This record gives sequence, structure tokens and C-alpha cells, in this order.
Amino acid sequence: MEKQRFLFDIDGTLLESNYSYEQEYFMSVLNSEDAKRFLPMLGRLVAEYEQRHMCYDISLLSKYLTYKSGVLISKEIINGWQQALSETPPIIIEEVVETLNDLKHRNKSLAIITNWFLKPQVIRLEKSNLKDYFDDFYGGDSFIKPNRQGYINACGRYPIDECVMIGDSLEADIYGAMEVGIDSIYYNPNNKNDFDKSKIKSIKNMKELRRFY
Repeated sequence: MEKQRFLFDIDGTLLESNYSYEQEYFMSVLNSEDAKRFLPMLGRLVAEYEQRHMCYDISLLSKYLTYKSGVLISKEIINGWQQALSETPPIIIEEVVETLNDLKHRNKSLAIITNWFLKPQVIRLEKSNLKDYFDDFYGGDSFIKPNRQGYINACGRYPIDECVMIGDSLEADIYGAMEVGIDSIYYNPNNKNDFDKSKIKSIKNMKELRRFY
């Protein structure tokens, strides 16, 4: 079946992952002692939240981070966190623009499916001039990958066998989509070997996507 709908992750797939802004942001809104306590556990707590919750909710995330860290992370701090991300200059991964142009010239439908709150992610796509390539946008405030309903929603009006997922996370982007029946491409620029190459398609750069579709 020819693929008509291409689902893209953002961070590490279209835009470079850069979390250095978090250090500066939380140091600015927390006192020094709380920041030193909270920042080393931030990545782990976010990963745990994603494993335990269906979607991102500001109130739930505030309570979860506060309870788990012992540091008050208010809803206002989380809103500011999103704002800080949206203000961070995005860096487009090499060959992404060329690949998106190729897909649009072939009349393919493109959609975003990201695990973070959608609003700051769309702002980042706007700043990088990538937003207009995409027809639809799905964020973690609806469903967190690998929740199967999130993938189904992201397929839109297209049958599952006409869709393909492209992302840099085996757990969130690849295994989750495959369980739903969506064909998947693992974006693997560092040539990792932590997957079954007989079952999973992978590419080292975006131009290689054309080899499969």
C-alpha cells in the first residue's frame, strides 16, 4: 500500500534536542537550593510522568513534580517552562527541509505527533519555518506516546496502512506505532544497534527516507 500520511516526531527528528534552556529557566524561578535539588531529577521525573499518565495536564504535572521532588513546581512555573521552550531558537536537523519539500511535492499529507505540550512546539515549528509543511498537529496534552489512541488520531482520515511514523525514539515513536499497525522508520543518525534490524527500518539521515517511500 502506498503511503499517503507521514507522521513526524519533533525533538531529535525535525529539530535538534536542546534542553540547556531548562537549567537557566529553573535557576531563574527557583531559589538556589531548590534548583540544585530539582534539576538533576527533572529528566527522570518527566519520563516517569509520561509512563504513568495518558496525557500532559498542567495541574497534574504540577502536583506530580512537586510531590516527587519535594520542590514546589507551580502551574505558573510550568507555564513559564513552556514559554521558555518557545523562546529558545530552534535548530533544524540537516536535510529535514529537503525531505519535507520532497514529500509535499509528491502530495503527501504530513502531521506532527509530539509528546510535549503542543502550543510551544507549534511556535518552534513556526520559528523554524516548518509549520506550513504540516496539515495537522497532535500533542501530549491529548495523548502521550506510545498511547495507541494518539497514533490512531494522528492518522486522521487515512487508513493505518497508508501511514508511516518517523521518529528517533524506539519506545515512543517506533514500537508504539508498530503495535498499532503503523509502518515506522527509526531515525538513527548515531547508528545505534539496540534494535532488531530484521524488523525495524532505520535511516541515518532524512534523505534516506526516499529509499523506502
